[in-house]
Amino acid sequence: MKKTWLTFIVGACTLLLTAGFADSARAAGDDAGKVLSGIGSVTVATNPVTFQVDMRVRICEGLMTVGDEVSVPGDHNGWTPGATVATDPDGDSIYVAIADIGVGTISYKFHDGNDWENDPNRTFTVNPDSIANIIPVVYFNDDDVCDIGGADVPVVFQVDMSVKMIEGSFAPSLGEWVGARGSFNSWSPGDTLTDGDGDSVYTGTMMLAEGSDIEYKFVIRNDDGSDTWEDNIPGNRAYTVPTGGGTIPVVYFDDDDVVSIPVTQNILMKTDLNTFFGMGWFDPSAGDQIEARGAFNSWVGGDVCQDPLGLNEYEWLESGFSAFSGDSYFYKFFIKFDSLSAITRFPTYADDVDGHSYEHPAERGDGNRVFIHPAMDGDVGPDTYWFSSIHPSGVINPTDGSGGDVVEVTITADMTPAITLGFDPAVDTAQVELWDDLWVAVQVREQGSFPAIMNMTRVGMTNNFTATFDVVGTTHYNLMYHLRFSQPGGTILGEGGGLGVQNPYRSRYIQPLGPNSFPTTYSTPVDTWDLDGAPLVAEVAPFSILTSVEPDPVSGQPVLYRLNQNYPNPFNPSTRIKYQIPERSKVTLKVYNLIGQHVSTLIDNVQEAGSYVALFEANDLASGVYFYELQAGDFRQTMKMLFMK
Repeated sequence: MKKTWLTFIVGACTLLLTAGFADSARAAGDDAGKVLSGIGSVTVATNPVTFQVDMRVRICEGLMTVGDEVSVPGDHNGWTPGATVATDPDGDSIYVAIADIGVGTISYKFHDGNDWENDPNRTFTVNPDSIANIIPVVYFNDDDVCDIGGADVPVVFQVDMSVKMIEGSFAPSLGEWVGARGSFNSWSPGDTLTDGDGDSVYTGTMMLAEGSDIEYKFVIRNDDGSDTWEDNIPGNRAYTVPTGGGTIPVVYFDDDDVVSIPVTQNILMKTDLNTFFGMGWFDPSAGDQIEARGAFNSWVGGDVCQDPLGLNEYEWLESGFSAFSGDSYFYKFFIKFDSLSAITRFPTYADDVDGHSYEHPAERGDGNRVFIHPAMDGDVGPDTYWFSSIHPSGVINPTDGSGGDVVEVTITADMTPAITLGFDPAVDTAQVELWDDLWVAVQVREQGSFPAIMNMTRVGMTNNFTATFDVVGTTHYNLMYHLRFSQPGGTILGEGGGLGVQNPYRSRYIQPLGPNSFPTTYSTPVDTWDLDGAPLVAEVAPFSILTSVEPDPVSGQPVLYRLNQNYPNPFNPSTRIKYQIPERSKVTLKVYNLIGQHVSTLIDNVQEAGSYVALFEANDLASGVYFYELQAGDFRQTMKMLFMK
């Protein structure tokens, strides 16, 4: 799809907006309104840098014509297309541009007069030696295969409009129609789908190039001439046209298969504060209060919850709330601390700071809680969760008056994917940023000092980095954090999302041996830098996050070897495997796929007698049956588990 880019320069940022076709910002989906990153500060230009790009594939595919302008926008020219023009003097389709640029790391992309290269930006470190500043030839978009597509073949599009018709948001009787728009028709109207048999499934056949990759969305043309695009799907829909053509499976418009009807509801929200009360983190006698906050009150305080039974179970009733069934109702609970006493209980405390006062739902990585409105009027309500989803059995308690239990925790990060964002393992600093401010404040109180942001140490010459720190009771077992890196020039880049999104932070647990029983050392599974943004990984809670589910029974000193069934099972993407050994043993716990290939070693060391929990993560594995085998001394046992994405 051809685009024309308009450039607006504001301060240090360059914003590129598409133009040149109707409704382009909506039609292009995630590709529209794109802001290119990488704008920075570069020293005064003194060193010639040679850029080279091979445009043969673009020309072969008809995406550009010989003679079209090719340029190199980047840090060195304010990301302005056409400012640094590349030419092809010898006619070999390799375009060359030379620019004087100061020493330092720059970001850039190639631009062919119509299109930008895809993300991420290219980077290069300019040095004083001009010979070293000749950048090797690359293909535009790193695409070295000419794919011109085959003959036009029929492709059938299908969309189920029944839900939208029942809801009244699509009315064919008023002349409204639905169509498919995409890269094959420049995201423009014209390809109308019809319902020949009256089953509310609208279909249409289009002739598309065999073997081509297309993106598209379904669009409703309303009776007033406006358009309603699908906006509940992640990006655009995609399809590869098979040999001879094909039929795309039926989908609901906007992937919405739930009829939404107007409802008026009295929503009762409840949270259990007994875990935080037991840790001394919530003290109603000191004046602490609980508030309910959410979209219903614009996330503003004032809706004070009550504890009608005096059991530290606080509730708020939102009466007469109007919504549509199937809609999401976002909320969280908030501790309104007594400001005079809070600063002595929690060093670093500040009034109304989100990290101190809002709960941090562990299963959502600090994302908002969500209640889906049922299709009924009257009294409704979400499940009752422990505050921050922390079960009392997940509390790391003090052992005596001299101090609390201590667990030495090691977090390991594989920073390899961050290299594409400019991370240099030899120079830059990988970091862990802990996000639960109240949790951190308690560690400051217990240990005297405790950094919320920790520098990690590189493991040899690998791209793995570790951070090791003590966790001292009284506290709880949930670790909420994300990875980031800082560069010598002051640039800081972190993974994950922002407020309100699902799982913007990683959520892991110090795996317990039993209720309120923890190992002296614990290492988390390896975290791999996430390039895709939220949601980040959230482990399955060892103990229930709901108040209505009983905890696991207390485990005594084992007298037999035992391997338990993993939980949960089936699982996605992580599961816990419990086992026990009655005497000091060399222990291995390994995972195999269905054909017997080894895929992971969870444990391989000598362990003392006791009960243990191992965590298995299958993020990079295919769905299917796996086997896990425990070997300890002469004991060996294998069990089966099912991974379902």
